Amino acid sequence: MRKTISAQTCSIIPPHIFNRLSQSRDPELQRLGLRGLQITARLRAQRSANEPLEGLGADTPGVLTRNVYTASHHESLPGRIVRPEDGAPTGDTAEDQAYDGAGIVWDFYKNVFNRDSLDNKGLRLDSTVHYGAGYDNAFWNGSQMVYGDGDGKLMHAFTGAIDVIGHEMTHGVTQNESALAYLGESGALNESLSDVFGILVKQRHLDLDAAASDWLIGVGILIAPDPLPPGAVCRGLRDMLNPGTAYRGLAFGDDPQPATYADRYSGSDDNGGVHINSGIANKVFATYAVAVGGKAWETPGRVWYQTATGAGLPSTATFAQFKAITLKVARQIDAGTVPALQYAWASVGV
Repeated sequence: MRKTISAQTCSIIPPHIFNRLSQSRDPELQRLGLRGLQITARLRAQRSANEPLEGLGADTPGVLTRNVYTASHHESLPGRIVRPEDGAPTGDTAEDQAYDGAGIVWDFYKNVFNRDSLDNKGLRLDSTVHYGAGYDNAFWNGSQMVYGDGDGKLMHAFTGAIDVIGHEMTHGVTQNESALAYLGESGALNESLSDVFGILVKQRHLDLDAAASDWLIGVGILIAPDPLPPGAVCRGLRDMLNPGTAYRGLAFGDDPQPATYADRYSGSDDNGGVHINSGIANKVFATYAVAVGGKAWETPGRVWYQTATGAGLPSTATFAQFKAITLKVARQIDAGTVPALQYAWASVGV
């Protein structure tokens, strides 16, 4: 039976990045950090006041239907419609990328998993671009996608990364399926599922097998300093195969993701580390997919999809419970891959 979570704004940029910026001695970086935190807090308050909030679009079973809106650098949603389904390209990069990206994600779920849009009932895919003035984030707000343009100093526009689009739209799938609570381990699994299917959307779009993939989320979003400081790294937002190595020595600090369960974050920030501890489950999937080889959206992707949507995953699932279900599903789908999956879980200490 399909579950629906209480409304939750899920964003690609974790709060620890804004926290770090807000403490900078550089007034401009401090301003960007404080603004990111303020907008996030305001969005959460809006969602709390309006929950439960259904999707904006009507269901159109079996038919891809998209609407792209512009907020015109304000913060009201959905904004002014600029490109409906079958509308001609507008010539605005963000508007056309949001439109095309929604179609790529819809096609992925339809043709890989026979899923009919995010709710499996043909939900219209609504996206708003140009949200805020130089806003450094993209988010799913429980009913639609929203994209900032980036500030141009630290981050580029968020519609330019198809895995970011896939990540945020997958929160809509989770909302309508396992309804993983956005807190602690279940919240980290929620975030990890979005990274997993985000990277699979990118791999399929680029026709990359597991060995050829970079396993990086959000390549091209972060703007590397020029010149890059000695020892600094700026490769993406997250490295699924090697958590904690995506960036280092930048204005917003070092990548804090742990690679093992023993090193998991246990504090209260970020809803109990949902963006931080997601790296543990990310490493499991990437390690499993590389060991199996071939197209990761095939057997490994099917195992994760079935675990997330049809195997009785509880909304408060722990890593241990998620592990048990993935092993059960893998035995049903392709028992020959179970040793690789067991190794992947052992590699993170779960």
